[in-house]
Order: sequence, then C-alpha cells, then structure tokens
Amino acid sequence: DVTLLDGALRRLAELAGGQPDEPGAGAAGGAAYGLAALWGARIVPGATTIAELVGLAEALVGADVVLTGEGRFDETSLTGKVVGSLLDAAGAAAVPVGVVAGQISGTVPGSVSAAMSLVGLAGSVDVALNDPTTWLAAAGEALSRQLTRG
Repeated sequence: DVTLLDGALRRLAELAGGQPDEPGAGAAGGAAYGLAALWGARIVPGATTIAELVGLAEALVGADVVLTGEGRFDETSLTGKVVGSLLDAAGAAAVPVGVVAGQISGTVPGSVSAAMSLVGLAGSVDVALNDPTTWLAAAGEALSRQLTRG
C-alpha cells in the first residue's frame, strides 16, 4: 500500500507543478508542500524560523541552562528538527543543555550536558507510558543533579 500511495502522491505533485524532492516537501511538510505547489507559498525551515520569531538567540544570552526534549531522541533529532536547532543555538551561546526524551537511541552528542530517558528510568515503555508524570518528575530531578554537578 505504501508504494501505491507514494506513487499517487508523486503523481499529484507532478500535476500540481511542485517539486516533491525539495527540502520541506516530506511527510512533515505535506501541508506546506500543498500550499507552495498550489498557491505559491514559500517553504522555509520551521525550527530556524520559529527561533527567529521568538527571539531565541536573545533569550539564550545569560541563560543558565536549556531544557528540551521529545518523544524519541535519536540521530534524526539533529537534522532540522527543533531539538537539533536548539542544541546548535545553545552551543553557539555556550549554554549547557539537558534533554529529556521518552526514549534515547544512538549516541547523545557532546553538546548535550545531560540526557534522561523516561523509559530508561521507568524500566519499560509500558511503565513510562502508564505514568508519564512520575517519570518526567524523576527525569527532572536526575537532570537537576547532573547539571549542577558540572
């Protein structure tokens, strides 16, 4: 089914006159792609644009720490997503970063001062999902200890 649907979406893109392989036209950019192809909207990097709109660079000046997270922290977190963009900005401002994620896979980059996985703390996905408030609080306590040691 995926192959069939992918082919149909590619055909729709051809009919709409857009460029389905351009950055921002992937799964997460589906609405943006439609707006660009059909109505001439511009596709811009979301994380960078939002950081500029909210004044992230200015907010990092004098910050003691940045805390961020997502459901799953992995190598894709560093490729155009909000977390990766935030890590870059915090690194440029020399602000330590703590990451909390439901799951962490792969190597955590050196730009992260401390990282906590809810599943790692809880012992399993089911336990973490059944009581996320408890495990988020535990992650906060653990991050606090790790970040204040340095």
